[in-house]
Amino acid sequence: MKYFVCSDPHGFTSIMIKALTDAGFDRDNPEHKLIICGDCWDRGPEPVEMYKYLKDLGDKFIFIRGNHEDLFFDARREFMESGMVYSYHHKHNGTDKTIYRLDNEGLLDEVADWINAKSINYFETEHYIFVHGWIPCTEYDKWGRVLGNYYMSNWRESDDNDWYYARWKNGMEMWHKGIREPLKTIVCGHYHCGWGNYRYLGETIERSDIDYYDDEYYLSDHPFIGDGIMAIDTCTALTKKINVIKIED
Repeated sequence: MKYFVCSDPHGFTSIMIKALTDAGFDRDNPEHKLIICGDCWDRGPEPVEMYKYLKDLGDKFIFIRGNHEDLFFDARREFMESGMVYSYHHKHNGTDKTIYRLDNEGLLDEVADWINAKSINYFETEHYIFVHGWIPCTEYDKWGRVLGNYYMSNWRESDDNDWYYARWKNGMEMWHKGIREPLKTIVCGHYHCGWGNYRYLGETIERSDIDYYDDEYYLSDHPFIGDGIMAIDTCTALTKKINVIKIED
């Protein structure tokens, strides 16, 4: 099986489809499957198009749940209760626009049911693990206070609450702290891969097409690759690019 893997397309459907086509993804090839490591909506202009494209793929699409899928349900709750999405973080993340657009198309409940039925916390092959942020690695005391982040060999047994917090982890940072799965490579998104390329590999590329106040975003957007990690999120809203990696496993 050949897996075509991307992450954090954030509603930039046309950009994602072009990147998949350029990488050779053929939806009619029975040996091709698409894996998205979460965050399919928000920030981009094509949430309806994203849903229709992914739904039509059926079992050729493996959907890793991202933190923006969690934000979707929280924003939907606000909308159902008050008729509007009112929290600042939803406006900041663009979740409100996704909710309004899907509602206008009569798709809001349908998409919610599809996400719950389709999305999974992680996907694993012989040599790879696909997640959004990172594997669960936070230890709590009996009062729920965080004791620290550590590798836990039983992370596969984690409950939905543990996975909720794992989706917000910066995988490159956790990897740098030594939280890794032995003999496997974790493929993750969530955090701009240029962050790791800059901090851990010393890469800096000024981008004339991005006007942003934070120097972290004047960075390379190719995958961050190390022993046991491939971080692939390109921060598409800024770079207008999506990384697609091909894996046979």
